[in-house]
Amino acid sequence: DGSCQDIDATTCTDTGGTPQLPGVTCASDPCPALGGCNFSDDTCQILLETACGSSGGTYKGDGTTCTSLPEELECILQQKLMQERQKLVRKASPQG
Repeated sequence: DGSCQDIDATTCTDTGGTPQLPGVTCASDPCPALGGCNFSDDTCQILLETACGSSGGTYKGDGTTCTSLPEELECILQQKLMQERQKLVRKASPQG
């Protein structure tokens, strides 16, 4: 029915509701921003910024994701892929 109550997730589910993410209240934005949260053990989860901080993680920013590669390595990989594409285009281009 679109109503909202600040109750625990189990009670919400038991009464036919849909629980929201931890830290979200009825007064909160119904679509809170999520982002990648890196932990010291090299794991990453998509969380709210507040949940990330309270879990001991480092928030990467709203809308970010978890990748298995560090950002610097991912950038290098993208550059190498672009170079390989350019080589293939040169080989495929007719030479006049």
